Amino acid sequence: MENPFIVGAEVEGESFMGRKEQLKQFNDLLYKHESKSGSISLTGITRIGKSSLIRNVVQLNNNKSVITVKTVISKFSDFNEFWTDVLSLVRDELEFVEGNYFKEINAIDAAIDAGTNDTYNFRRKVEKAFKLISKKLKLIIVIDEFDFAENVFGCDSSNFQFFRELISSADYKMTFITISRRSLIHIETRSFGGSTLDGVLKKISLRGFSNEDLHEYFNKFDNLQIKLTDDIKKKILYYAGRSPYLLSAIGQEIVYRQGIDDFDSVLSACNQQFLDYFKRIVELLKDEDFYNKLLQIYIGPRYNIKQYDIDELVSRGYISNKIKGFYDSLENNRDEFKYETISEYFVEYLMDISQPEIGEIWPILSEAEKKLRSIIEKELSDMFGGRWRDELERVNLEYKKNNRPFIDFDKVKINLAVNKKKYKERASDNILTTVGIMELRNILQHYWTRFSPYFNNDQFSKWSDRFYLLHKARNPLAHNTAEFLTEEEIMETELYCREIISSIAKK
Repeated sequence: MENPFIVGAEVEGESFMGRKEQLKQFNDLLYKHESKSGSISLTGITRIGKSSLIRNVVQLNNNKSVITVKTVISKFSDFNEFWTDVLSLVRDELEFVEGNYFKEINAIDAAIDAGTNDTYNFRRKVEKAFKLISKKLKLIIVIDEFDFAENVFGCDSSNFQFFRELISSADYKMTFITISRRSLIHIETRSFGGSTLDGVLKKISLRGFSNEDLHEYFNKFDNLQIKLTDDIKKKILYYAGRSPYLLSAIGQEIVYRQGIDDFDSVLSACNQQFLDYFKRIVELLKDEDFYNKLLQIYIGPRYNIKQYDIDELVSRGYISNKIKGFYDSLENNRDEFKYETISEYFVEYLMDISQPEIGEIWPILSEAEKKLRSIIEKELSDMFGGRWRDELERVNLEYKKNNRPFIDFDKVKINLAVNKKKYKERASDNILTTVGIMELRNILQHYWTRFSPYFNNDQFSKWSDRFYLLHKARNPLAHNTAEFLTEEEIMETELYCREIISSIAKK
């Protein structure tokens, strides 16, 4: 029994499943007409099948007046080396095309020879070669792993501008397809801080399998006389979701065993692949500063995620609008699953790795406290000079008259005396070093018009509960009784501390 499921490599033939809609879309965009067509930026998370899709699109092409070449940009270390390879690939293809292309081949050879010269002269010869070819043929150039463009084009914006000219100018009957995990604007911003390519390529994001693709996937087992019950199919989808890579990993193991008597043993055999893949996705999310946003969607609490963040996660392929109709579970009907991510097992993984350790929270809680004390002292000093303590005592008396808590100065004096006795000359006489988080909260609230710029100019009500949670968590964490806090409270404490620190840092 030949196993049609291949894991990790580009696939074709029987091993390439689904994607009929995308195959038609790319064929229409690239090969339906011999005239210059718009270039494409194909993005999607790692192992989603981007390279395999383009490979199969190219294989379907029968247009003899279109030359298609593919290169992998990560193989090269500089600009000239990369374009020399592209020219060499085009030259090789020209030798198999009917007709007289001596002039074009000579122009390519001249450009290749100039690859060791200065970049300006090399660029001119590359342009000349492509212009000559464009008068007779259409070129389609696929550039895989375009995430590494920053290593090849470097921080020189003119290298990206040269590429843009080849894409957009009518002098070149050339179509480029860049394949990358990250968006072009992200790649360019990391390279030179700007963006010249964003807007000149059509953006297409490849996501997980559609329902139609999943039906084709499961039909593979039927064709191999392997019976899968609906219960097994649901389990496969729970762990692999719509990911072609994860589905292939499970499929390969099932076919290898010629059946599935014990799903747990199948999962155990390929579980490490799943975990390694999830780890890589998390690394990419952190690199792009979207890990925390994804956690807020699926784990919570949601405190600063905006529609922009959701739209970005969708466009980058980490989540997508939920597709109805293929073994929907009750779990998936919850509001937070309005958007699908890799799989429900991936969400389970996120829950496991996002549980903060107590030892990790205490330092960040202490830092958040210090930041609050620091901005309070700064602003009070700016407003009242050296008399700011007198001002706090005056306000405290007003609060006492109305039976409202502000600062417990009796306790403050006791704590200052204890610190003086314990630490002697190292002890501080600053009352802010001894007041608790709730008292810091009271000060912030009283002078909120002064402090709101540190907190995005939000209403105090938005931050009040967060300060209270820090107050609630502090004593259990300080006295090693964290069991008094729920896991959700521990997680929220960490998130709110990070938000407070980040918000103050932006001021």
